[in-house]
Amino acid sequence: MTRKKTADKLAKPPLSRVDLYVYFDTQLSVAERRSEYFNFVKNNYPLVNIPKIESLHYNYGDCNFFSKDYTNMIGIATNYFSFSTVRYNKFAEFYENFQKTWEEFKKLFSINQVKEIILIYENRIAADKQIGYNFSDYFDINFNFPGHQEKAFLAVEGNFYFSVPSGIVKLDFKPIQVKERTVLEPDFSFILEFRDSFKDEKDKISQLAEVISKGHEIIDDIFFASLSDKYYQLIK
Repeated sequence: MTRKKTADKLAKPPLSRVDLYVYFDTQLSVAERRSEYFNFVKNNYPLVNIPKIESLHYNYGDCNFFSKDYTNMIGIATNYFSFSTVRYNKFAEFYENFQKTWEEFKKLFSINQVKEIILIYENRIAADKQIGYNFSDYFDINFNFPGHQEKAFLAVEGNFYFSVPSGIVKLDFKPIQVKERTVLEPDFSFILEFRDSFKDEKDKISQLAEVISKGHEIIDDIFFASLSDKYYQLIK
């Protein structure tokens, strides 16, 4: 079948959260001057959260700023900047909100080189009794395990990595048990992560928008190609 273009809004999207991380060389000034950055964004992100120190891996510069309704979040640290939302409408809007906050950060801390970006789309696919509870009812992804004994594939849990023209994509599947159903009738966590490392010295910060946009296109393509036709009909 011909599926609706991904630019069209789904009636019941399974997307629960989107995160975009931009990594750069360590800048200790982020920890020292984070209050200055807060002054730029506090009108739209007035709520401050500093994560607790729970391990030796703690990044001293960690600080999060939330919008009033907690739907959007900015995360800053000595080696990364992040923007997250739990109210995703379309990529153009998401990127515009990211760019506004990133430009102020980049300017304040003189970030002129990017090491890596990570774009994460987290989906919670709720099983529906109208279409079934098997993995194949929701995903058009086939697994073949040859042998002489009869067996039926039920679910998958784990990560799959794929090389794409401009980076790496990770698919993370996890069956989620629902109390009122049996263990063989789960919901699914389906997380797609695009990662690109700026290894070439020619890769300048000016390419950031292009790389992020390409990552979104790749994730979008994999997401819709992975869904079964009958689940797509349910959410479109």
